[in-house]
Amino acid sequence: MMKRANHFFYKFKKDDKKDREVRGNEELRSGAYAGIREDRKSKLTKKFDVSFLPDYLIKLYKFLVLLAFAGYMIILFYLLFFSAYRQSMKGTIDYNLVPLKTISNYFYHFDSVGWFLLTDNFFGNILAFVPFGLLLPELIKGKKKIFYAWFAIGSSFGIEVSQLFFRVGTLDVDDILLNTLGAFIGYSIYQLLTNKIWIKANY
Repeated sequence: MMKRANHFFYKFKKDDKKDREVRGNEELRSGAYAGIREDRKSKLTKKFDVSFLPDYLIKLYKFLVLLAFAGYMIILFYLLFFSAYRQSMKGTIDYNLVPLKTISNYFYHFDSVGWFLLTDNFFGNILAFVPFGLLLPELIKGKKKIFYAWFAIGSSFGIEVSQLFFRVGTLDVDDILLNTLGAFIGYSIYQLLTNKIWIKANY
């Protein structure tokens, strides 16, 4: 009886030791994977780090980004508020709050609309915000994608309301959608460029 009990106790200890070893190995593996994930995450947050440059070059780089964004905003505001086309619309009070209504009209009535209006209002609204999405993440770093998306939507909405208020354009929800699409394209280009630069710098 004692022999059987000792055998059972020995087997129990052996099985318990194996379980501890398995759990220990699993913890080591999970810890290693977590370390790899954290390492990748930390690398991804430093895709376009210019801190290795001398101080004067970093300051010059930041100044050039700020200058480019300011120049872009001046040109954008001129085209949207003071250009000859906008001045010809002065006194207009109109708005569209139905999503995709204006966009669908461009294509359904293309024969009467023509390439000029389609290019100016459809592609123009997209291209106008591409530099916005390209420069803003470099100007305001460390934010999530949703921040830049809402920033673009808010800026576009502010422009549309201002155009209606000063009577140099219409408040059109489709313009906001197209502007946001342009900002998304610009942000995607920014991500693509910074990823390539980071990969070349590190590999």
